[in-house]
Amino acid sequence: MPAKSRRKRGKTLPPSKKNKVRASTPTVVMQEQVTTRAPEPVSPPEVPASPERKPAQTARPETARYPHIAAELWNIGILAVIMLAILAVLASVLS
Repeated sequence: MPAKSRRKRGKTLPPSKKNKVRASTPTVVMQEQVTTRAPEPVSPPEVPASPERKPAQTARPETARYPHIAAELWNIGILAVIMLAILAVLASVLS
């Protein structure tokens, strides 16, 4: 009967002595006492007698700028052309 493989055992290192000592010492956790304050009464906001109407400003989302995209697309295009040329040469040679 063949012996068991020992590959699995070598992938992880045994814990060091420092880790064993740290794991065995209990840690003390201090808890803070939470005090709750009574909510203070909030006065209602004052409403003006005749509210002025301002034109609504629509918030336009800021467009993200990626200056490196054009260079990356250029590199991808060059690599695609090179790969297609290699495939065409291989297809003609192997057929």
